[in-house]
Amino acid sequence: MAGAARPRAICREFGMAKRTLQRRFSKYTGVSPQQYLARVRLLQSRYLLRFTTDSVSDIAVRCGFGDVSYFSRAFRRQFGISPNQCR
Repeated sequence: MAGAARPRAICREFGMAKRTLQRRFSKYTGVSPQQYLARVRLLQSRYLLRFTTDSVSDIAVRCGFGDVSYFSRAFRRQFGISPNQCR
């Protein structure tokens, strides 16, 4: 996945180890970088569900979820409703 190179590039840019970056990110945001990214992806998917007619599976893929079932479970966990109910 292309995103796998991003943490290394960020660490190189700031001259710090990956674990140091994770610790500092968590200190200032209250969540891990992975949790933050997941939240952003889910917020983007909720927006697309509300304001487009794209299919749930297309939106899941567009927002970086390779598995629609996992996307649906994560969406329900985050928002308390299914992606279809969000529409």
